[in-house]
Amino acid sequence: FFPAVANGESAVVTDVMDQLKEFEKEMLQRRDHTLDLKWIQTSEADCIFGTVIACNAVFMGIDLDVNGHTEGIVPVYFAIESVFLVIFIYELYLRLQAFGVQRFFRDSWGFFDFAVTALGALDSWFFQLIGGGEGGPLSSL
Repeated sequence: FFPAVANGESAVVTDVMDQLKEFEKEMLQRRDHTLDLKWIQTSEADCIFGTVIACNAVFMGIDLDVNGHTEGIVPVYFAIESVFLVIFIYELYLRLQAFGVQRFFRDSWGFFDFAVTALGALDSWFFQLIGGGEGGPLSSL
């Protein structure tokens, strides 16, 4: 009786272990197909996000010129500004994942990127919405 149960349990444990090994192999294969975080450290990534920064600067100039005296939030401009912020937040996410939190913030550019993005999000998504679109205290930055 006991040897049969032991053999039955042994077969179940072996089966579970085999399934776990298959699962681990599958997860490792999926990880290999995810985004290569080393890409964010290349000059190509710097050029892409630098271009986004330049486009954002041009957009901010156009927004100020067209809506400088407009009261309230203009939905199209708010949406475009939000898209830029989401791109910048995604860049921060990629850099934090690639470098780790301590290494990212040890670099003054990392801290600067985080501060500018956080202040931009705070101004656009908090102060403008709370203040009814009249611009927040950070809008002059």
